[in-house]
Amino acid sequence: MRYPRIDAGRCIGCAACVEVCPSSQLCLENGVAAPCRMVPRPCHGCGHCHAVCPRNAVTLWEDGHELVQKNLEPETWRVPLESLSLFLQMRRSVRFFSDRPVERTLLESLLDKNRWAPTACNRQDVGWIVLESPEARRQLAEAIAEWALQSENYRSIGEEYRRGHDTVLRGAPCVLLAHATAGIPTSIQDCAIALEDMELLLASAGLGSCWSGLAAHMAAERPDLVEFLGLDSTRQIFGGLMVGWPKVKFRRVPPRRELSVIWR
Repeated sequence: MRYPRIDAGRCIGCAACVEVCPSSQLCLENGVAAPCRMVPRPCHGCGHCHAVCPRNAVTLWEDGHELVQKNLEPETWRVPLESLSLFLQMRRSVRFFSDRPVERTLLESLLDKNRWAPTACNRQDVGWIVLESPEARRQLAEAIAEWALQSENYRSIGEEYRRGHDTVLRGAPCVLLAHATAGIPTSIQDCAIALEDMELLLASAGLGSCWSGLAAHMAAERPDLVEFLGLDSTRQIFGGLMVGWPKVKFRRVPPRRELSVIWR
């Protein structure tokens, strides 16, 4: 369990940490921030208190150990709006990949950056399975095809795969699967956010990706088909990404429908 500690010698009593705490863990005592007594909700460990403190008086602890902090310049992190907008418009779902392998060190770096994707109540429960070997990817594709052949909606995909046309994983040299605790309503949202953040990180590194909704549908309906992945019954796959170096280059932004919005 994570919890904050206040360095009373550094605290200036600005109450910024008190205001941003989502679970009301902190309060002012004698002009200094301190953990509140008799708080009904546990600390989320979100780190807002640490992040907002102007004097670095708040540290986060877990199991009696101080957690490693990142010291960044707060005014350097924003991406210019127009640059971000163009990046989002140019990002495409990539389904055609080159034969170039995806380096494990690059994936490790991107997955490590993905740890800051937001999760409900800061649960940080999203885990990853990386399928980089041809055999592991073949097993997943076979499992999806077997499931699809029994599905009224996806039978044609299974039939195409059996004919030798891979519309299951598109020949991707790597597949990422996001999993979280089964039976928790927010697990699907946590994984979806992590997958979308990962998709943007991949694009920023020049890699292409495409969501594999089939993997999530299959794993939910037929967990027996993915036992080879090593997950126990407490975990569930909620989404996946096919990943690789793009075989084609996208050169322009495609059109979109007009904005639809209701103001109240």
